[in-house]
Amino acid sequence: MKTKTIKSPPLKNLEDCINYTKTLYNTFSHSSFEKSEIASSLGFSATSGGFSLVLSSLRSFGLIVINSKGFIVSDNFKKLNANINYNKILNEFIYNVPLYNELLNDYKNKIPDRTILIQRLEIQKKFSPNWAHLIVKTFEESLRFAGVLDSNHNVLPYREENKNNISETLINNVQNDETIDTDSHEKLNKSIKNEYLKLEISLKNDRMVEIRYPRDFNKEDGIKVCKFIESLTM
Repeated sequence: MKTKTIKSPPLKNLEDCINYTKTLYNTFSHSSFEKSEIASSLGFSATSGGFSLVLSSLRSFGLIVINSKGFIVSDNFKKLNANINYNKILNEFIYNVPLYNELLNDYKNKIPDRTILIQRLEIQKKFSPNWAHLIVKTFEESLRFAGVLDSNHNVLPYREENKNNISETLINNVQNDETIDTDSHEKLNKSIKNEYLKLEISLKNDRMVEIRYPRDFNKEDGIKVCKFIESLTM
């Protein structure tokens, strides 16, 4: 699978692009799709300028990638869609764009006023005023959606997500309140036991196996599942 980075910056923001990709994923799942199929699924003409902007933006963020049969939804999008490392993946989509990476490296703590960025793109990158304005607008919208930029243009550091991904409030209550009642302990244990995780395994020819398993999955469970899967291939 080719993962070539697209140098042209997105002209559709990250939130819109993720929604477009969800449509493609719901339509084609793990299968490959052609350019004309993308356009049809998203309601565009394959030869329109609007579709070209969408396609370029999807590839620029790394939401779809090229393979031997056309295009396919990226592994990172599949993780995002399964709520695996959600914030981390959003950050990766942002930094996958070379221009965004450059600007965030140059302005590590605070993004300057939009006018300054537009002038920079006009002078250094030779973009027209209209294109520069649209690129900067998309840049700011995408950063805010990904939680990288606040309302005062401060660049926010990436925060590691709660790996357990369960009721954080309830956990804090259990940890901080020595007089917590038995019912709360039972709710916490039930929350942990009932939570399911999803694992996607890529196969040849663009096929995929999805496994849904409980968080308290253990070695005995694993042996049982392996025996069952082995029986399917006999």
